[in-house]
This record gives sequence, C-alpha cells and structure tokens, in this order.
Amino acid sequence: MTPTSLDPSASSNEPSFTGTPAEERRRFPRLAVSREAFRLKPVGKLFALADLSFRGFSVRVSDDNDLNAFMLGSEVSGELGFRGERHAVRARVCHVERGFAGLEIVDITEEGRGSLKQRLDPTALGTELRLIPGSSLEQLWFHAINGADWSLELTSSGEVASFLVRLQGMFVRWSAVAGRLESGTLGHMLPVDFDSGAVRMETWVLKPDAEPDPAKLRIAIQLLSGCNEKQEFRDFCADLLRSRLLSVVGGGAQPLSG
Repeated sequence: MTPTSLDPSASSNEPSFTGTPAEERRRFPRLAVSREAFRLKPVGKLFALADLSFRGFSVRVSDDNDLNAFMLGSEVSGELGFRGERHAVRARVCHVERGFAGLEIVDITEEGRGSLKQRLDPTALGTELRLIPGSSLEQLWFHAINGADWSLELTSSGEVASFLVRLQGMFVRWSAVAGRLESGTLGHMLPVDFDSGAVRMETWVLKPDAEPDPAKLRIAIQLLSGCNEKQEFRDFCADLLRSRLLSVVGGGAQPLSG
C-alpha cells in the first residue's frame, strides 16, 4: 500500500504566501526506518529517534504503556545512538503525545556534543539525500534517513515550480507562482495519520518567520550543496537561495520570481 502523493508540499491548507505569517499544519512523508535510537536507563529499552537536533530529540513510543517512562517535565537518562556511536545523555521531557515523546537535552558528554555537531552538519546531511520513487514525474522527493527532506514540484515542461527544504526543526520553501520565499520553524509533531510500514505520513505545525531568516537560508544552501542527486535542480534551488540571501543581508527583501 502506498500513499496517493508523497509530495511534502501537498496540503489541504495551502499557504497564501501573503499577509501575516500564520501557523499551518502540513503532512510530510518519512521513511519508517531508523538507524538511530535512544536507550532509556535503567530499563535499557530502545526507542527509535523520530527527530534529532542540537537542542533535543523526539522518540517514537509505539506502546502506550511506555509513555509512563516519559512524564512531562521529568528528567530521564540514557544513551543516544547515532553514527554507530553511543553517548550518555540526560534530557528533560518537554512534550508527550500518543506515539511520541519530545525531549530537551540537559547534559551530554563533550565527545557526544562533538559527534552530534558532525552528525548534524548540513553539508554531510545533504550527501545522504536520495530520490524516493513516486507515481508522479512532476513531484520529486529526496529523503535521508537522518530526517532531512528536499521536495520539488515541476511544471509540465520540467521547470521548478516550487521547492521545500526541511531539516533540524526548520524549513525553507519557495513558490514561483507566489514569487516569494519563506523560512520558518517546525512545531510539535501531531499524531501520524498514515503508516504503510515503509512510509509514514507525519503532520507537523509550520511556523513561518516574519521575514526570511538568513541563518536558515544558509543551512538550506549547505544541505543542497552536499546533495549529489539531480544536480540541475539542486543548482537552481541553491542559486536561488544564494540570491535571496544576498538581498536579505543587503537589506532588500525583494520578491523572487526565479
């Protein structure tokens, strides 16, 4: 069983790209495979990581009874496993809902912090992006096991109509029709509303910035720079972001038509 569309830009609540930025809910596909996990002490139970950033991480909790181990506001200890390494960590539970728990990192070893920095380097993350086969030639989705995403919608003539970059709790997106680029943050994840076993459809809350954030644009450029797939589309998106970054840093937030 496969979803009708794997386009992360597809939504029943399409943004207008005009007026005051407002929160919206958006569905993103994600491969339900993870090589990264959190081992909770003292029980030693493993929980797959759903998301990982410098500030914290979220875990999948498939058994509702296990949510008792993640009481809101409590601190837990365990080991973060990523890049084939395990690092001791202490974290505070800051969000709990059915199927997931979000934790803020309180303390981690210096070695772990350094490894986390390498793990979350945008250019390194970009090298893991791979094209996921889909049913439409006009919708391309590049996904990495680390959770990074780059999706494009193409016109019938093969030109980029819109794209979205998502990683580390942030997003950057552009639409040729609107002629405007946005950045923003990803709020808490809502319950999974589709799970085929291989592909999950996760709904997140998107919070656009009032103006494009130069730091987020730089991260998106670095991610795309590391990608080795579809270089003509990669270069188009990266060059567009560089142009926009120059206009933002230079004080002129001008619309981009591409």
